[in-house]
Amino acid sequence: QTAVIDGRLLYDPRDEETAFSSNAALAILDYMRDHVYGEKVPDEEIDFDALKFAADIADITAETFEGSGETYDNIKSLLAHAHASLPFSGGKYRLVIRSATEPSFDFNDDNISGDISIGSAGASDKYNRVTVTFVDPELNWEENTVVYPTDADEYQQLLSEDNGIEKEGEVTANMITNKYQALDYARRYLYESRKSLAIGFSALPAARCVLPGQVVSVTTAELGSFLFTVEKRVVTADGEYKFTLKEYDPSLYSWINTADLSTGATPSMPSAFNLPAPQNIA
Repeated sequence: QTAVIDGRLLYDPRDEETAFSSNAALAILDYMRDHVYGEKVPDEEIDFDALKFAADIADITAETFEGSGETYDNIKSLLAHAHASLPFSGGKYRLVIRSATEPSFDFNDDNISGDISIGSAGASDKYNRVTVTFVDPELNWEENTVVYPTDADEYQQLLSEDNGIEKEGEVTANMITNKYQALDYARRYLYESRKSLAIGFSALPAARCVLPGQVVSVTTAELGSFLFTVEKRVVTADGEYKFTLKEYDPSLYSWINTADLSTGATPSMPSAFNLPAPQNIA
């Protein structure tokens, strides 16, 4: 006999209740706080307002998963599966789940000081097809795979943009247990790899409110206008603010309409408890 058992009860700071949940933000919070198998982060070093917002995002975008493995590796895997980051700023950890959101600050020629450095990831880090391996409850919790794009025209468009060169990525997402979420994970992974523009610059003190993980706009005569996420902020000894930003596309973080997508046929697995009767026995 087999059974599916819900996991650990998780504390939710939004209603201060403790109950079973597969919400990504609450799972990360649990690993951060726990004194037995977690990182033992004290509550005063956790930004609970940011955590509550991240939990709301996880509810909306269906960021859920199961956990396993060592504590530090679990947190890294949880963050990756949730498309999240955990910057430490102002003496607190801020959980940020990437989502479709409006920019919170506008960098422009008036508050950027000095030159802007521009870079991008190499072509080897850009994919036009991604395969995600996940744990499928429909296959008795065995591994299954999904491939994105599912649409032939979309794949041909990506292939054309890459001069006909196939660039395939493979990802193991062993904390995802839903094939549509796995497919959405593949979509985000693919298109994030193709958003490779990164810039760096120094800014005036007016930008002191900008923190890692936030979405910002950059509007300059040199670049035009783009959206970015803040990857890193450094405050130098002389009070200068240095930022590293990465290109941001809000359309990547809207939940896909799974009714319009095909994940492919689920393999048919024979049951060891329902075998056909033997035939042609002399």
